[in-house]
Amino acid sequence: MNKGLLLRVLKGEIATLLATLLLLTVFAVIFSFTGASDGLLTAVNIVIRLVAALVFALILSGSGRGIVIGFFAGILSGITVQLIFFIFSGSLFTIKTAVELVFSIIFGMILGIIFANLKKQVNNS
Repeated sequence: MNKGLLLRVLKGEIATLLATLLLLTVFAVIFSFTGASDGLLTAVNIVIRLVAALVFALILSGSGRGIVIGFFAGILSGITVQLIFFIFSGSLFTIKTAVELVFSIIFGMILGIIFANLKKQVNNS
């Protein structure tokens, strides 16, 4: 792994951590005043994972093949988000979290492809 890619991975981890903590704080404040159903909490969980994968894929984009970069963005952001959720809830691994990790990977791969193609279009113009 080259130094530039390693630095982008580190930036991606930090950005994912900050974005996740910010979103958790915002949603916690909103839910403390409004209350929330389990369905809404699940939706918020998915949104947080999507944003985390988006941030990570955006930072890693341009590092090579979009689907490969997206895969790593999805898995690393998914693990980071899960560790943060574990700190707050104490639930480390369930079938639900495995499905959510797969969802993060798929979304990261899609974003990696999109960002790689956008970068190519920008470079060609």
